[in-house]
Amino acid sequence: MFRLRIFHRLNYVLFVNKAWQLFFWALLVAYMPTSNALLTYFRCREVGDAYYLTKDFSVKCYTDEWAATSTSAFFGIVAYIVGIPMFLLYVMHKARMSGVASMCKTLDKGGEEAATLRVKLLNEVRSCSFVSSPHAVSVNFFL
Repeated sequence: MFRLRIFHRLNYVLFVNKAWQLFFWALLVAYMPTSNALLTYFRCREVGDAYYLTKDFSVKCYTDEWAATSTSAFFGIVAYIVGIPMFLLYVMHKARMSGVASMCKTLDKGGEEAATLRVKLLNEVRSCSFVSSPHAVSVNFFL
């Protein structure tokens, strides 16, 4: 019974990871076409004395009909063109900082666990290729 629960839990975690991966791929694939479609509501071309929407020449720009459409396009631009990169930056920042606060607390507490963690982190930093360069700063100073 215990093995079955672990198996189901691992399958669930795998499913959630695949769902997030699919979601981010869909964002990546749909980002440019959707952004282009949103920005076409602001492309107007002068024809004679009036400006017309290049996407649909039956719509005059800078009129009430155009303002209603462009208002919703503006909110789409803010939510999609600006919102998605901000969301991705947040996700990357959160993934990068996961576990950092607990490590800092462990290092501040001191003791045997902190010494072990300090040695582990020091070995990880020393194994990086940039530390072996002749211009590298001593890492012991920072840890």
